Amino acid sequence: MPLNPLVQLILFISLTVSILLSPNLNYLNLHIFFFVFLSWIYKIEFILFWKKIFKILYFFPFIIFFYFLFTILMTNYDLIEIFEKIVIGFYRLLLIISFTTIYFENSKKENLITIIRSFFYRIKLHSRFIENITLFLSLSFRFYPEFQKNWELIEKGDNYLGIKTNKSYLAKVIKISKIFPRILLFQLDRSSEIARVIKLRGYGNIIPRGINDQIDINFFHFTQSIFIILIFYILHNHVTI
Repeated sequence: MPLNPLVQLILFISLTVSILLSPNLNYLNLHIFFFVFLSWIYKIEFILFWKKIFKILYFFPFIIFFYFLFTILMTNYDLIEIFEKIVIGFYRLLLIISFTTIYFENSKKENLITIIRSFFYRIKLHSRFIENITLFLSLSFRFYPEFQKNWELIEKGDNYLGIKTNKSYLAKVIKISKIFPRILLFQLDRSSEIARVIKLRGYGNIIPRGINDQIDINFFHFTQSIFIILIFYILHNHVTI
C-alpha cells in the first residue's frame, strides 16, 4: 500500500533529521537498514542510483580538501581526529543525499510544493508568507533543470567548435567556477522577468491561491505522520545503541 505523499515526506524528513542528530557511528549505521528497506520497497535500480549519487558527490573531494586545510590552521585537533570528523561528516552527507535521491526519484519535485500547499490549506492556515515561500521553491525547482541544460549546451558547443579542454578534475572545477556566474546571472534575469509577469497576473490579490490536483490529507494521515516522528524521537532520546 503506497504511503500518502504527506506521510512519505514526513518519513524522509525524519530520516534526514535523525542522521544529523545521530551522536555516533552506531546510530548512523542503523540508517543503513532503513536505506536497504526503502530501496527494496521502492525498487531502486542501484546502478542508475549510484550514477546519480556520483554526480552529486563530484565536488566533495574539493570541499574535503578545504575543510581539512582550515581545520588544521584554525583548530587544535590532531590528524587522527580531523580524519575521523571528515569520514563521519562524509558518511552523514552520503546518507542524507541517498535518502533525498530516493525521495525525489519516487516523488515529483512539483508534488513537494503541492504537499506543502495542501497541508496548510487543510489546516486552514493562509498567509502571504507561505505563498511566497512555496512560489520561491516552485521556481527554484523549475530553474535547476534549465541551469543543468545550459551547462550541457556549453559542453556540447565546445565539442562542436573543436575546443579541446583538459579533462582533469581540477580543470573541470576551474571551468565551472568561471562559467557558473554567467549562467547564474542569466537565470536571475529570467527570474526577474517571470516575477514581473506573475505580479501583472494579480499574484497576491487572493490568498490562498487555487491548488491543482490537491492532495487528500485526513486525520489518519496526520496520525501516521505523528507516529513516525515519535518513533525517531524515542530512538534518539530513550534508546541507547
